Amino acid sequence: MNESILLAKILGIILTIIPALYWFDKTEFLKNINLEKIKEHTFPLGLLSIVIGAIIVAIHNIWELNWTLVITIFAWASIIKGMVYITKPRIAIIFLSKMMNMKIYMILIFIIGLFLLRKGFIA
Repeated sequence: MNESILLAKILGIILTIIPALYWFDKTEFLKNINLEKIKEHTFPLGLLSIVIGAIIVAIHNIWELNWTLVITIFAWASIIKGMVYITKPRIAIIFLSKMMNMKIYMILIFIIGLFLLRKGFIA
């Protein structure tokens, strides 16, 4: 369970900071996520996503119906995202651009981050 707590802390911090930066200055945030630059780097971004997901899956592949399932799903989603970035970069860019303009997506990411922070630091 120590791996779960460590990963909850790490992912919780990341998943709360990113939406907070988005809300702090949305125009600057979106300017820094230049979709044209991302198009040029879909392969390395996809590879990085696969590597991060694979590391988390190797450490934490727990399919129990409790809070640790969130981490496992995040890891597998990272692997799938990487595969899409490498094999279907155009679809990945379209999906990313739509997600960046959806407030509900950022709210959901923030709530998941807070949940993981609570589990990692308080539980």
